[in-house]
Amino acid sequence: MKNHMFRGRRAALVAGAAISALALLSACSSGGGNVTPTDGGSTDGGGGLQPVAICTGPQPDYAPFYVAKEMGMWEKYGMDLTISICPTSPIAIAAILNNEVAMSNNSVTGVSTAIGQGIPAKVVLPITLQPQEGNTYVFVPVDSDIQTFADLAGKTLGTITVQGLFHLGLADAMTIQGADPTTMKVVGSAPTDLGALLDSGKVDAIMIQDATATQIKQQLGDKIRDIGNPFAIVPWGKKLVIGAMTASDRQLNDNPELYRKFREGWAEAIQLTEDNPDIMYKVIAEYSGLDPALLKAITWGKWTTELDEANTMEMLNTMLKYGFVKAIPEFSQIYWEDNGS
Repeated sequence: MKNHMFRGRRAALVAGAAISALALLSACSSGGGNVTPTDGGSTDGGGGLQPVAICTGPQPDYAPFYVAKEMGMWEKYGMDLTISICPTSPIAIAAILNNEVAMSNNSVTGVSTAIGQGIPAKVVLPITLQPQEGNTYVFVPVDSDIQTFADLAGKTLGTITVQGLFHLGLADAMTIQGADPTTMKVVGSAPTDLGALLDSGKVDAIMIQDATATQIKQQLGDKIRDIGNPFAIVPWGKKLVIGAMTASDRQLNDNPELYRKFREGWAEAIQLTEDNPDIMYKVIAEYSGLDPALLKAITWGKWTTELDEANTMEMLNTMLKYGFVKAIPEFSQIYWEDNGS
C-alpha cells in the first residue's frame, strides 16, 4: 500500500461534493461568486513577501491555515497570506481556474468528478482523515422504525450533495448490510436546512458532519437519534481523506515552488495548531462563526499530510460501481506529484 507524503517537515497527523458542470460554468461566469478577486500567484517586492490568496471551507478542518496566519508562520515562507471562504465546490473550482486564489477547498471525490468533466485541477494538500466514530452522523426521528443503514431502502435521505461523498458512503454501507441503495431517494440541501427537513418529516433521515451535526443534535435534542457512521463499516473508510486543497494544472505548472512551500508549511501549521489549542479555538470561532463552546463538543477529523493511493482508488472505484461517475482518473491525475524540478 502506497502513501503519498509531502517532502519537508512532517507533523503528526467538508464534504465531498460532486460538481455539476452546469453549476460550475455559472460560477465561472460570475467570477467565482463569494471570492474576492486576488492574484493568487503574483509576486510583489513590497516587504519581501509574496501576496498569496487561498480560500477554505468554513469547517474547523481548515484551522491550521488560520492558526499559522495568526502566529505569523506563513511570513517565514515568504507569503503575505489572505484567506477567504469558498462555500461551495463550484465557487472553489472557479476561483482556481480564474486564478483568483492559489488554492481552494474541495474533496477527492469532487476533484475526481471535475477531472472527469475535463476540468484541469489536482489535490495539493490532503486536510483531514474521517473519524470512525462520531463526526459524521445519520439522524432519524426518535420514533422511526429505521435501525440500520439497510433500513433506509425505500426511504428518503437528506444530505449536502446528491452523489457526493456522504451519499457514496451510505450507499456502500447499505450494500454491505444487504440492501439495495438505488431504492433510497436522496435530496440535496444546505447543511443548515437539514435539521428542519428532518423535523418537518420531509425526509426520513439526514446525513451530516460536524460541526453542523452537533448543532442539529443540540437544536432537536431527544427528538432524533443517530444510527451510526457509515464510514466505519465501508472498507475504504479507514483512511478516507475528507477535505483537500486544490489548484489548477496551470497554477501548478507556473509556480511549483509556491506549492512546495505550502506543503512544507502545512505540516508545520498542523503542529502549531496542535500545540496551541487556545489560539485554535479562537480563530475557528472567528472564521466559522461557531460558538467556542460548540467546538469543544464536536468530534474532530485528524489533520494529515498523507493521501493513500490504494484507499483513494478503492473509493473512486466505488463511485464507478454506483454510477456516480462514468470513468475514474488515474491517481496521478488527481494528486500533484512534485518532481522537484
